[in-house]
Amino acid sequence: MEDFRRQVRPQVPTISSPRPRPPQPVPDHIIDMIAQRFDLMGGSDWRIFVEGLGINLSEYESVRLLSGEVERLERDYPSLRDRLRELFHRFQSRLSSTGVDADIIEVIVDTLRSNTIWGEPVFNRLAREINEAMKKS
Repeated sequence: MEDFRRQVRPQVPTISSPRPRPPQPVPDHIIDMIAQRFDLMGGSDWRIFVEGLGINLSEYESVRLLSGEVERLERDYPSLRDRLRELFHRFQSRLSSTGVDADIIEVIVDTLRSNTIWGEPVFNRLAREINEAMKKS
């Protein structure tokens, strides 16, 4: 009887969901552009930026970088360039682990342009420069 059930049981096709593309590291020249701009400005705008990464994603609460994590990495990585590299890597790992397929450069540009974060278009020029630099590379 058990053999009969195995033979009669309908086969359910398995549909594989598309896998997110493997994360590509943010190019060094883009990290340099961002770090230079935030270094020139001083203050904590860099922190507001990284804590706001992905603000326009519906999964923002699942992938965002928490302030305690950002503060800890600030102590561990005195250089803003190195800190940004590590923070972008962690953010991309969160995207990947939650199955979010988002291009990190698009997320960076959207975050720089976000009125939700900045209130006014403070970093639109930097966002445009990043887009132009990515087209050239």
